[in-house]
Amino acid sequence: MKKSANVSGISLLSAAACLMIGWQDVAGQAALELVSGGYVSPSNLVSWPGTSKDLVIADQVGVLYYLKNGDAKTRMVVGDFRSLMVKLNEGFDERGLLGIAFHPRFSENKYLYVYYSAPKRESAPAEYDHTSHVSRFVVNGDDGVDLDSEKVILQVDEPQSNHNSGRMAFGPDGYLYISMGDGGAGNDTGLGHGENGNGQNTQTLLGKVLRIDVDQGDPYSIPSDNPFANGGGLPEIYAWGLRNPWGLSFGSGRGSSPFSGRCGPKPVGGSQYHSQWWELWMAGSRGHDWI
Repeated sequence: MKKSANVSGISLLSAAACLMIGWQDVAGQAALELVSGGYVSPSNLVSWPGTSKDLVIADQVGVLYYLKNGDAKTRMVVGDFRSLMVKLNEGFDERGLLGIAFHPRFSENKYLYVYYSAPKRESAPAEYDHTSHVSRFVVNGDDGVDLDSEKVILQVDEPQSNHNSGRMAFGPDGYLYISMGDGGAGNDTGLGHGENGNGQNTQTLLGKVLRIDVDQGDPYSIPSDNPFANGGGLPEIYAWGLRNPWGLSFGSGRGSSPFSGRCGPKPVGGSQYHSQWWELWMAGSRGHDWI
């Protein structure tokens, strides 16, 4: 694996520059333990396939790190996607390296799936901001991710720079689930959002959770039980009516339904913050009101 790299950034809790583990102390009180710091904006934390101790951390600026036994002193760069990405703004940006998922048979095929914000492709509308890529890469042992091995699985043109979501996970059914934001701006309106917004429009992949079979077809096939597999909407869609899902995981019981959740302050008037919003869904209900 490559030598450790120093990517400077501010120290913030939660979705920013340090990673914490929550636990209970002997008195039963909630406590936090620092795992690793010095990131710009860590977007994903997963275990290396086959172990629960070795960690993989994706920094939104485009760098993928590996921590042996979760020890920050062992931090190494195993992937650098910055050369593939759109140029990010200084200070704040919702684009970048947004999702990673190891193939369930990673020990055999060494496949890593990555969601990142790429420059706008030639066929995208001229006024659009960028194109989101879901790509498959091969991880070559100590050399890390081989950028030359990239196989683009899916491309989605994004009208604005925000609301990209980008979380991915393989479900217990073996299919790849991909969360897509509504394309940006505010209130799902404006350029690229149509009359009724993207969330409720089943003819666009924006504002959805997608479900595809990357083990069949080229570059993928559609599971037969997807809600629009036989028409009526884009066949990749699994759930719709979403704003900007922030997190994607599976439970351990009752069929292990996918779950996504997001909560935080809602911007009002572009500058003042009040109230609270939330957005979550479970697989029992496929269509949702945009929040």
